Amino acid sequence: MDTLRGAAILLVILWHAPSVLRIHGFDVPGVLILLNETFAPYRMPVLMVLSGLLLQRSLNKPLGGYLLGKLRRILWPLLVWGMLNYALGDQETPVWSKVNWTTPYLWFLLYILLFYLVAPFLRPLPRWVPVLAPWVVSQLPGLTQDERRFMFLAGFFFLGALVAARDDLLQRVLAARATWLLALPVVAFSLLFVLLGPWRYYGVLAPFSVAGVLLAVKVARLPSVERLTGPLRFVGRHSIVYYCTHFPLLLALVWLAGRLALPATPAAALGVLVCLALGTLVARASTSPPVAWLFVAPWPQRSRAHLEAVDVPALRPGPGPAPSTAALTAVSAVALTGLLAVGIRFM
Repeated sequence: MDTLRGAAILLVILWHAPSVLRIHGFDVPGVLILLNETFAPYRMPVLMVLSGLLLQRSLNKPLGGYLLGKLRRILWPLLVWGMLNYALGDQETPVWSKVNWTTPYLWFLLYILLFYLVAPFLRPLPRWVPVLAPWVVSQLPGLTQDERRFMFLAGFFFLGALVAARDDLLQRVLAARATWLLALPVVAFSLLFVLLGPWRYYGVLAPFSVAGVLLAVKVARLPSVERLTGPLRFVGRHSIVYYCTHFPLLLALVWLAGRLALPATPAAALGVLVCLALGTLVARASTSPPVAWLFVAPWPQRSRAHLEAVDVPALRPGPGPAPSTAALTAVSAVALTGLLAVGIRFM
């Protein structure tokens, strides 16, 4: 997991380094954009699947601790770095505008926060429903790209939870030699995506992204890869640090490149190196306050332990009559409908 998460974060940085320069008027060679586009069907789906893999472990906690953990580790950095994004951006835009919180990169934190918040209400549903339903919705006409992205990635988040519940099946798939044949459709789709697309966030294309994720997992498990990916695993273990810090660093690089009249290609390469180097320094310091407070909300230890032990009595097994399966399914269906509606309306 750490290897794949680190690789996905590296690909995000490699994508943003030239694209931020292009947005700010630099003449970026098209080959840099095309090379990055080949990974577009897989970058964020990998991160979403990895987040979903941890869902059941989180849900096993008392509800109070579950919610507190998501607020401390997802909502808090979203607020902290969202305010920084606002300070660095167009301050004529109201601070509450979604532009300041989801553009251009913090939308990922908002998405997984929403997915985690709705997940407890979806447990009575068959596990495949929260996977397929958002992919079906992503095909509806009239959706914006942001709306399709929300639905498309929701399916991958809950796919991670489904895979975690069927680990035996996953292990058999990964152990099979035939899994290497997935390279054929993955490479072919990547080329078509670049040459004829891009077709972003359509649920009908999700199987190609799923194939890419499976192939990436199989490659990451190779002993030779594991021996060579220590730095990637470090990035993966501190993914929130690299993810939050890289974009402000790239904005600073845009200013510096403009002042020094740097060409786009060396400026992009410098941006990647700066993001990795400074991100590593911050990551090493992120286990101690006050640096840790940039990524995890400070909370009194005693109060936190108390809250994490608190559960909602109505959700605990008790001596009273258990709620009917039909009622739980109805509540879950309403929650899933709410997730889809919130995604479409907010985006």
